[in-house]
Amino acid sequence: MIPQVALNVLDGPRAQREKLAWIEERVDAIRALRDDHFAEVVRRINKKLNSPKLHDQVFALVAKLHDERVSIPVPAPEPPPAPPPRPELPPSVLPDELGDRLQAEIFADPEAQDAYLAYGDYLVAKGDPQGELIGIGRELAKNPGHKAMMAAHAELAPKVLGSLAELDDILVELEWYMGFVRRAKLAYSMERFNGDRKPDVKLHEVLATLLAAPGRLIQDLTIGLVRHDANNYGDVVKVIAERPRQLRRLFLGDYGSEECELNWSDLEDLSPLWPMCRELRELTLRGGEMHVGPIDLPKLVTLSTITGNLDRESLGHIGRAAWPELVELSLQLGSEGTTDIEQLAPIFAAERVPKLRTLRIWNSNCGDSVLAHIVDSKLLEQLEVLDVSMSTFENGIEPLVLHPARFRHLKQLVIGGDELEERELPGINVTWGDRYGPVYE
Repeated sequence: MIPQVALNVLDGPRAQREKLAWIEERVDAIRALRDDHFAEVVRRINKKLNSPKLHDQVFALVAKLHDERVSIPVPAPEPPPAPPPRPELPPSVLPDELGDRLQAEIFADPEAQDAYLAYGDYLVAKGDPQGELIGIGRELAKNPGHKAMMAAHAELAPKVLGSLAELDDILVELEWYMGFVRRAKLAYSMERFNGDRKPDVKLHEVLATLLAAPGRLIQDLTIGLVRHDANNYGDVVKVIAERPRQLRRLFLGDYGSEECELNWSDLEDLSPLWPMCRELRELTLRGGEMHVGPIDLPKLVTLSTITGNLDRESLGHIGRAAWPELVELSLQLGSEGTTDIEQLAPIFAAERVPKLRTLRIWNSNCGDSVLAHIVDSKLLEQLEVLDVSMSTFENGIEPLVLHPARFRHLKQLVIGGDELEERELPGINVTWGDRYGPVYE
């Protein structure tokens, strides 16, 4: 007997006498219901069978239902399933091997908090205070404004940072998640350079310390000035490339002209980074010299180079790479940079850039060459933004004048450069940029 059937009959359109007869035929089945279901059926009988003519029969029926009925208690609810056991330290597994395995689980899904908690248990077993910080981080992830947890985090974080806690002039931006530094900016300070704060330190050594412990799961890393007198990023690149990283965003060269001239900076050979940073979504490279090398970043969405001298080989590596997720490509070539735009022929042909919507090839000595290559290209059809500003135009902007229909779908077209006169371009959403050509930056 399913109690819902009886309830449906009592609530249905039948005449009350028919409902009464239906219930009388099922007295034994209703008696056998468990207590909560039985009480609901009796309550519904008294409510729905309320005709004065049937009063005596209904009263007798309810009495009959109760007569000789044996109570059947409501069963206790099923206990929730036990959580999976936290990993222990079996004798057959070395601690470092277990730690690597747990870190790999976090790498696979950086938002999965259970993996962090398992790793926290592992660290607690090793006596590492970061394990406790992970537990605090879990509470803050649930309630970022929890004052007690915020205070506990502020007290414990310096212990996890160790010697890094004394470098607040260099480690200038920190964001924590689940007990780990998720985002950081490192920049050499004038106080260290002048000797106002001691001891002097090397930025790549600070970075190595950060990435070895509290920042080993870092996702967003910005490197500012390496040093005021020799802004070379070679050692920084080596540190990042020591092991695979879960980086989503990387910015090398985040500094202003008041800190260092662009041509004093050198990014050297960047090729060791790419096999170790395959999760990158956003990459910005800023320096006077940079050698990109063969690049393979299948998840990259935005790529930006800021330089006064992008060499032909680097441009070729960018042009020949596969960019399945790339949406925005911004290339400053610079006053000393290559003019061999043919290196980007695969991109103009839209061979491996299915999602590219914004193309900036600017600050160059070849603005007219860019227009000449793109006017008949397959890529132009999928672009929404094209920027060829701060460039030279020896042959003017004839492709735009002769083939305006090819550019009318663009949401934005930015042009500007030496001796370039503004002209009427009907139907084209054009922005006339600065009237100067390429500079070193």
